[in-house]
Amino acid sequence: MVILVHSLFVEVYDKPTGVPDYWKSKAIRIYDPLEAVTEEQEKAVVQYLYSEGFIEDRRTDCEIIIGEDCNG
Repeated sequence: MVILVHSLFVEVYDKPTGVPDYWKSKAIRIYDPLEAVTEEQEKAVVQYLYSEGFIEDRRTDCEIIIGEDCNG
């Protein structure tokens, strides 16, 4: 699922690695085509996802997809 959070496209997805069904089974991608996302913005996105129930733990893996990788 891709949603807009703090003007950034964010994807929360299930890892395909067979991890047991708990908080480590999800991961986050933040799409940053301008390569401008700061650590504070990343933390704010994760906090929002946690507060709204999209993720179960703030330690959920988070990856920032930058530049041209956002297109593909």
